[in-house]
Amino acid sequence: MKLSPIPSDAASVRAIFPESLACLALGCTIFDTSSSPEAKVYRIDRCRDVTGNGDGFGNATAFGDGRRIFLKTARPGRLRHEAVMTRFFHDRGLAAEVLMHETLPTPDNDADDGFSQRDWLITSEVKGKDCTHEMYLSDPKRLCQTLAATLHLLKGMAIDDFPILKHDNPLPLSWRNCSRALNTLADNGDFVNDDSLCINTDAHYYTDRFGNASIPEIAKVFQKHRHELSSDTIIHGDYCLPNIILDDWKLSGFVDMDSTCLADQHVDVFWALWTLQFNLGTHEFDDRFLDAYGREFINEDALRAVAAAEVFG
Repeated sequence: MKLSPIPSDAASVRAIFPESLACLALGCTIFDTSSSPEAKVYRIDRCRDVTGNGDGFGNATAFGDGRRIFLKTARPGRLRHEAVMTRFFHDRGLAAEVLMHETLPTPDNDADDGFSQRDWLITSEVKGKDCTHEMYLSDPKRLCQTLAATLHLLKGMAIDDFPILKHDNPLPLSWRNCSRALNTLADNGDFVNDDSLCINTDAHYYTDRFGNASIPEIAKVFQKHRHELSSDTIIHGDYCLPNIILDDWKLSGFVDMDSTCLADQHVDVFWALWTLQFNLGTHEFDDRFLDAYGREFINEDALRAVAAAEVFG
């Protein structure tokens, strides 16, 4: 986790947080831990437990009790799905506690009145360290075993009471994007690499594992194998090392559950392979992970379809 210190004086806090949340951060240790341009994430250590004290911020909320908390903010409505999924997993001991989810007026220098509406999600800390910690990266063989075992835990979760939200599976959207690309190519009558189709695509998600291929070729792979994909498994959706928290090698929980949904298990298999290669800098441990997960559970055509889908996602 990358930690960028943020000043916690009154002026700095007022420039970032909604007025109703600023009391939690004033005078505390604050870090920006964001990893995506779509959302900002702040970690507040020793969150304040205050009552009205004349500092102009009013009372802290009930969870300002000295613990470490995380505040995530994004455009309105963007964090609703993550809040629902985090609560679902927390109830099963596999995620942080959701302390608050609200849409609040937030300081915004680009807005006419200086404020814009943004979602805010506040969660507790999941005990342990994420899998990018040196303790785990220094033992990649054991890490592969742990990732495989944890993925089987997800795969085995009952779906009877899973909260299904509208349009939460990203694969249909990927297919729509792919289908438009195929239609454009068909209209042109020529399956050559057209740069205009590459604006919202990233071929490396496919080529890093399956070798060189053009965008049209990848689209045809998705078209051929998309029917291999099912929607009968709870997936994390972004099954990457920073989102898996271990406490001395024991699973403590998951974070960043904005992509969690019912989809095909190969989505998480794909991201497990991707994150191992990205963080270890090699494909050397791909086979070890697949062996640990169980080759009998892997449909290579489905894995190709997921890789192709990510290109258009």
